[in-house]
Amino acid sequence: MSGLLYISEAPDLPEARMMADMAGRGFAVHAILHPQASRGDWLEANGVHVHRHTFPPVLDLSGRRLVRRLVREHGLELVHSLRGKAAFKLMMNAAPATVRRVAWCDDLTPLPRAGGRRTWASPRLDRVIASCHAVRIFLGESGVDPARISAIYKGVDPSWYGPPADLREFNIPPKSVTVGYAGPLLPHKGVTSLAECLRHLPPEPRFSFLLVGPIVDERVPDFAARNRTQHNLIIAGPRADDAAIIAACDIFVMPSHRQEGMPRPLVAATLTGRPVIVTSVGGLPELVEHQNSGWVVRPGSTRSLAKAIVEFARDTHLRKTFGAGAMARVREKCRFSESTAKLVALYETLEVRPGSANA
Repeated sequence: MSGLLYISEAPDLPEARMMADMAGRGFAVHAILHPQASRGDWLEANGVHVHRHTFPPVLDLSGRRLVRRLVREHGLELVHSLRGKAAFKLMMNAAPATVRRVAWCDDLTPLPRAGGRRTWASPRLDRVIASCHAVRIFLGESGVDPARISAIYKGVDPSWYGPPADLREFNIPPKSVTVGYAGPLLPHKGVTSLAECLRHLPPEPRFSFLLVGPIVDERVPDFAARNRTQHNLIIAGPRADDAAIIAACDIFVMPSHRQEGMPRPLVAATLTGRPVIVTSVGGLPELVEHQNSGWVVRPGSTRSLAKAIVEFARDTHLRKTFGAGAMARVREKCRFSESTAKLVALYETLEVRPGSANA
């Protein structure tokens, strides 16, 4: 298999590195990205043929024509949709029957009852790549043929991440212990638990909770305002430098209540050596081993979350030890070279369909 087409509105850093690595391995790599995708120029400079496309919310006829033209003109044999419903929808609607279809899945949302023919359970989908084993199990229990599911951790490398950000712009008080969170500000992501656990923290030391991410649920700021204490809760909003902000925090938390695969901010936090606290949801415990590389607490338990935060805050040696353990664990599980090798091996198992350009 020599010709690959990736579809993604905005690839994250590991996805961009993966596409460039495939180009370096000799594949003819094409990518359909949103015009404002920040890594498009970098991908073009690293051997990927980038095609800009605006993903409409409804029928995407221009996207269908683009996919079919690229497959036909360049003899592409496999189409791989990365994160995002729009990318998956375009692949399923546009990729001709002569190519293989592969989809990335980091989603624990229940499949619709209508047979899932346009979801992960579709018989027209050749392989689903689960972001972790929890997602693989969920897909199997949801009716996806286990033979069509592969679990591959998204590969990362510590060298991709720069120095910590300067947090002075957030006016964090001196000697305050900074607790960071990154991701969409949604109740099921546990941001409401973070606000509630402020009431369970002792007066000393002072804590500053720094929440980075888009405000998806407008009730979150109001909820945070109702739970103000002597400790700070700062909503920074979406930031392109979220990984650098995470690296500057003393502790990182991912207190999700449900529907969690392998979140990018958690991986970034562990790679920067931050001590992490997560809940026992989805793929989070796969990356964080309780009492070895972090704390794993019950989802929704604000007292347990507050207790774990206080233990880290009062013991700098524990923070360093667990931070080092988290970094070692993610390096072992998400080694970039190993992940891309597994992906290449998966591609090679998918034979070209009869009637394709290179059959």
